[in-house]
Amino acid sequence: MSLIKVRVLALIAFSHLTEAKHNHGGAIGYSFAKFSGPVSGPVKEVHSHSPHHGHTIDYVAKPDYQFEYGVEDPKTQVSQFRKENRQDDAVVGEYSYTDPFGHVRTVKYTADKLHGFRAEIYIDGKLETPQLPSTQPVTSHDQPQEDYKENGDYSGEDE
Repeated sequence: MSLIKVRVLALIAFSHLTEAKHNHGGAIGYSFAKFSGPVSGPVKEVHSHSPHHGHTIDYVAKPDYQFEYGVEDPKTQVSQFRKENRQDDAVVGEYSYTDPFGHVRTVKYTADKLHGFRAEIYIDGKLETPQLPSTQPVTSHDQPQEDYKENGDYSGEDE
């Protein structure tokens, strides 16, 4: 056997042993989390312990943020905008875009613990009123659907 083949086989065996040792025989997974930006209120340490990964410390804080962005591209006729603001546990924001018919649709929303999520939709600056369901009873004069098989057996077995 040539020296190159021996080295390749040794490398494969070594990588297999180290993979089984470090991954505990489970699937490989990666995660990444990053927080940046201003916070208000106290920052709390959260301690966790894992038998495989030891002691870790994470930090939890109440984020207050504000952002906005927009895109205008006359060539592709793309027009969209979004902004949002969070103070304490209340979020206020809006987004808008130009639909394929050339109408500017804007959604203004709020979300908080007291009222939940609420949104208003505007088309070309005019507030759209939602269509409420009819209070009239729905009657149907259609004939009932007949069975596919004469005996009504849908087990899939032929007689």
